[in-house]
Amino acid sequence: MTPQDIAALTALVALFEKIGTWPLITIAVLVVIGPWIAVFFLNRAQERRHAEVVEMYKSNVVLVDDYQKMHKQSDRREEVLIDLLRLNTEAQSNLLSWLRQRNRCIDLKGNGHECGA
Repeated sequence: MTPQDIAALTALVALFEKIGTWPLITIAVLVVIGPWIAVFFLNRAQERRHAEVVEMYKSNVVLVDDYQKMHKQSDRREEVLIDLLRLNTEAQSNLLSWLRQRNRCIDLKGNGHECGA
């Protein structure tokens, strides 16, 4: 070692004696344990976010189930409406054919004449 290195080491030892060992031990502990503490808190935050994501997916499943139920109900409504339209069309067609087949003639003037005469 050179005399300059020895002087630097002596100055550091004198500085440690003036400051004391507690701040150095504290710094060493923070360097060793600090990252573990940071990882612990970051992990807790990540767990909370993960729990929120899980809850979001659960609520989305409920939403999809409700949508499927509503879709099935709308399909049933559409079938009922189609049946109603068919029934209505059939009834109107039957009424029209009945009216066309009638041969009855009404004398609106009240003369007692038969139609076509």
